[in-house]
Formats: sequence, C-alpha cells, structure tokens
Amino acid sequence: MLKKINHLMKLYFLDLKNPVRTIQGIFWFCKDVVIWMKQNREFSFKISIKNIIPILTDKNQPAGSVRSQYFFQDIWAARKINTLCTETHVDIGSSLCGFIAHLLSAGRSVVYVDLRDLDLKINGFRYIKSSIVNLPFSDNSIPSLSCLHVMEHIGLGRYGDSINPEGYKYAAKELCRCLKRDGRLLFSTPVGMETIRFNAHRIFSPYTIMNLFPELKLIEFSFIPDSMDRIVVHADMEFAAKAKMGCGLFEFTK
Repeated sequence: MLKKINHLMKLYFLDLKNPVRTIQGIFWFCKDVVIWMKQNREFSFKISIKNIIPILTDKNQPAGSVRSQYFFQDIWAARKINTLCTETHVDIGSSLCGFIAHLLSAGRSVVYVDLRDLDLKINGFRYIKSSIVNLPFSDNSIPSLSCLHVMEHIGLGRYGDSINPEGYKYAAKELCRCLKRDGRLLFSTPVGMETIRFNAHRIFSPYTIMNLFPELKLIEFSFIPDSMDRIVVHADMEFAAKAKMGCGLFEFTK
C-alpha cells in the first residue's frame, strides 16, 4: 500500500522515499521561477499558475536510465533478427516503440499480430488483428518469429482476452505450429520463482518455458537479472530460476 501511495505522490512530484531531494527540488523550482519571470520578455511564454507543472528531481538524475528489461531485450532480439536473411519478420504482440522500431529502422519488413486495434501506417509494416492462441498462419510457415514479453499476460484478461488459466499453453502450441523447419523463434518472458501477480503477469520458471516448447531446440538462453542492468549471455537456468523477476531470453529453432 505504501508503494502505491508513493507512486501516486510521485505523480504530483513528491517522492516519499527521498524527501530531502524533494525539498531541494522545491527550492530550485521556486528560484528558477523567479529567474525566469525576471528574464523572460515573450508574452506567449509567460508563466501562469494554471500551467505550472513542477518537475523537482530531474536535476539529480543521470542523463538517462537503461535499467529496463525491455531496453536490453529489444536490442538482443533485433540484433539476432537483423543477421538473418529473411525479408519479412513476424512478431506477436511485442513492443512497438522499442523492438518493432529497431527492426523497421534497419529496413526489415514486419508483420505484426495483436489482439487489440492498431492504426499505424508506415512503410514495411503490416498489422493483423488476431489472437496468439489462434494465429492466422499455416503450419511450418514462418522462418523468423518473435514474441517478447507477451506470454505472461495470456489468459489474464488484462488486454481484453478471455480468462484462461492455461492460455499460455495454447499460445506456446501456436508459436510451435507456425514456426518453419529450421526457422528461429525469439521469445522472452519474466522468469524467476514461479508465481502470478494477477492481473498484471505471471513469472515463469525457465524450466516451465522449456517444457512448453518440446518440439523446439534451444540455441541460446540468456538472462536479464533482477538488477536490470545487463544481459547474461548463455546464462545458468538454475540461477535464473531463483530470481525475483528477471527476464529470460530464449532463442529456439525447429
């Protein structure tokens, strides 16, 4: 509950975990307002009370933060796909702003499948509205396939799909069915001590993921640990299975 309260307070620029930084930020903000009002000569940029949005802690932050599973995951997968010779890549529900953008910027054509509506028009991109538990592709038809940070949500209802405690199993079967012989599947999901945080996501044991894809051969298992600050290439699954919530990166072939 305290974490939720702190999150709401941060939306209003107060960080309960670091009150000193917040107080310092208020001082800086008030000082900057006075300096701005003295120096500004442009009427359209005159400060008014209704338009004040105090951002109090950015001065103490680093230039940027990459402590994110998505940052490392998207680069890992995009680099692998861009080394393949296939003209078109098929993705099921992964991040548009990160992973799909990486592929499109490298000149890769992408077929993107998601359950929700999408209005996006850009060269090299084609959208298909469909469910991962009933993919609109023939058996053994996709040479290059990805599904990143999606499986943990299937069957929880969070994104408008039907409640199904075993939904992730049907999704795995569909990915296996569609993957072409000698094709590649790049797959990721939260891994660690297995649990569910309803309705946000599941956390899988990496061994559970391996059992979901018995028809596929594992080429690489890499891991983004709880610290979210690096990729451990060819990681130890036993170590990953003890994590709180890391990210497992699986490269399979059929």
